[in-house]
Amino acid sequence: MKKLISIFLLGLLWGGAVSADTSNFSLSCSYKSLEEQGVIKGPFIYRSSGLKKASIVTDETILFEFDYSLGGSSYSTKNNFDRITKVWKSSIFKKDVLSRNLEGTCKEVKTSKEEIKKSDVALQKGHSLKHSKLFGKAIEQYKEALKLNPLNGAAKRSLESLQRKVNISKVTNTFEAKCKEKTTDFKTIKHCLENHFSFSGKIVHPSIINEFVTSMADSGNQIASINLASTMGSNRYCCEDSFIASLTKDKKVSIYVDFTASYSEYSRDHVSKESCGMSSCDFAYSHLGTTDDGVIVILISLQGGGTLIQTEMLMFKVKKRMSAHTAFPREVFSFNIEEVILENIASVLLVGTGPSNITIKKKSIFINDTEFKIPPSVL
Repeated sequence: MKKLISIFLLGLLWGGAVSADTSNFSLSCSYKSLEEQGVIKGPFIYRSSGLKKASIVTDETILFEFDYSLGGSSYSTKNNFDRITKVWKSSIFKKDVLSRNLEGTCKEVKTSKEEIKKSDVALQKGHSLKHSKLFGKAIEQYKEALKLNPLNGAAKRSLESLQRKVNISKVTNTFEAKCKEKTTDFKTIKHCLENHFSFSGKIVHPSIINEFVTSMADSGNQIASINLASTMGSNRYCCEDSFIASLTKDKKVSIYVDFTASYSEYSRDHVSKESCGMSSCDFAYSHLGTTDDGVIVILISLQGGGTLIQTEMLMFKVKKRMSAHTAFPREVFSFNIEEVILENIASVLLVGTGPSNITIKKKSIFINDTEFKIPPSVL
């Protein structure tokens, strides 16, 4: 589900769903049912006192964790609850929703100590199977760990990460043999970028392409080029399982990344759901193809939390150059490092054009009936 949700829970009257003498409990709720009954309004679910955490377990289920022993004053002192306190002040309460009996829509999650222990065992089995590259069986163990204990966050993160990794492998397995392997041969590198938009067997990371996108508040191409030889696989553009990959109808790479869910909160690319607001915070790119003179055409889509979706066509060339990177005075200053440069030679911002049919014919690019041709002097 690509729908992004910032979560507050109504001060719900859950009817008989929860026993009155329980201070710590969890509720598993159907997203669709809550939406139909008006508890969820857009991306918001109004908060109740005692809500400790809310998270999406599956595409259909939201899990709410409560701890009434915390008390109301705890919310202003714990960082995890700051966002709840802020929105609490601006929440609008609907009396008709508050009075509804949601028994049947939500059910209490009861996890025994024995189930928690079994869940942790399943999680470790999953890790072991993953390290043995038995990904299918590892996924089964992660799912079992979550079934035993829906609150097992490590199992949830491990499952999502491995599913993305398997998904990416399915795409890279469609590449021709020489584009599946790591290589330093520039001719092969250039060929694989132009035909599969891959570098040494790996799909070009979306964070690298996002660097070339100029904010709508600015103008011009601010980032002219990036050295793929150093950036691919680097800590700055991490990680290889942080995006969803697929193939277009033309068998070209298409990438999607959700800034609120794909990256950890420690990543520079992470955007909190609170900062994102009511809309999506995501980025996507598709490789549309390459002209006969080697111009790689990429279509990007960027949404940063508002209603505006920035759509742009980027055009790249792959080049080689030598550079120097030395540690003075231990090393001799020498231009002995070969760089693979992805150069942004042109961009076209698609403003108010509606659906655009972009095609590539020989050395020309067409948007609907308008031709774009890169002059030889630029290439």
